[in-house]
Amino acid sequence: MSYQLIERGQFGTAASTEPKITVTKDSFFINKAARAAFKIDKHEYVELYADKERKCIALKLLDEPTVNARKMRAGDGSLTISLQSAIKLLRIQAGRYDLSYNQGKGLLEFDYEEQAEEEGEAKHEVAARRPGRPRKAA
Repeated sequence: MSYQLIERGQFGTAASTEPKITVTKDSFFINKAARAAFKIDKHEYVELYADKERKCIALKLLDEPTVNARKMRAGDGSLTISLQSAIKLLRIQAGRYDLSYNQGKGLLEFDYEEQAEEEGEAKHEVAARRPGRPRKAA
């Protein structure tokens, strides 16, 4: 058996040019495209708002901290917001979501019911993973 090179972007891992937010088990990551499009870098803090019925999240960008504000940390192209308890409480699935800016309300918003699909993203099943080697009988 020989190995095959997996090129960058082959499975949807390339950086998106569209504003996106990625949710992990403990954080939100706002991508570089969203940072530029919505001028997020001029703010240091966010407040989190949730609409449980519509399954939507809103982030209010702030210049100064408040009692409920969370500090954003700059990373390698993305901004990180630690929100482990909120993610767990709201049962937000890990994944990448489309991010928009509601200018009338001054909020970043995303619908956490439907994950974003990247253009050219490969669809692959967990079952397609290489099975483990069988154990030898003793």
